[in-house]
Amino acid sequence: MLRALGPWRCRIDGDDMPQTRLPRAFAPVCVPLLLVAVGSAPAAAQEVSTRVSRTTNADGSASVTAAGALNGWSAAEFGVDLSVSAAPVTVVQPRSNLPWNATDTSGAVAWAKVAMPGVSNLLFWDKGAVDVRLDPLQDKSQLGTSFSREWDLGGHISAQVSDSYAVTLAPTSSGEGWSSDKSLSLNVHETGTRFSLGTSVASDRHTWLPSVSAQQNLIGPLVLTTTVADTGTEINRSITAGFHSTW
Repeated sequence: MLRALGPWRCRIDGDDMPQTRLPRAFAPVCVPLLLVAVGSAPAAAQEVSTRVSRTTNADGSASVTAAGALNGWSAAEFGVDLSVSAAPVTVVQPRSNLPWNATDTSGAVAWAKVAMPGVSNLLFWDKGAVDVRLDPLQDKSQLGTSFSREWDLGGHISAQVSDSYAVTLAPTSSGEGWSSDKSLSLNVHETGTRFSLGTSVASDRHTWLPSVSAQQNLIGPLVLTTTVADTGTEINRSITAGFHSTW
């Protein structure tokens, strides 16, 4: 039996389920749009397309995304995000951790995304989607919504504003929380350049943290990304290279 315990909390009697409190701003976003997305999707898929992308970091670690799209089912996508740790160092180096003390940070997250038709008729945004992510290694799941709007500025230049909200569920209350991200990007299509300015906030830190990034398409599917982000304790600077392939 589902029992209400107050604003944005619930409990299923008989089960030891954690109680999650969400900001009131999430109310008009998550629940109604989830119902719209699920209810408006056709019953059967028609075509499936797949894509694979890989990003390699300077420390040797990498992230790989393998995804598929059901083009006939409300532009639904599904896939797996893989994080691969750097190869262990077998030689002891000065001022470095011993090889056998290296931590394996590899992991995998399954996800699905369904577009929400008709968003432009109801809201400021022209695109919207419902996202679900499952992390079996961390025993966590995430439900979120994302919105975006794009303008053509002429001269092969476009601007895009995006907004996203997410709720994380876990067996323990310490692993639960919410987050929100907002970004503004400028795309120069002729040169394959993208500049982005973003900010994020989460339940464990009520301070908006900014970030700036620049992405450049080099040769073929090769992409170079430079990012400067405020983590709350330090300024993180990174340069990553990756490729994107679709078939």
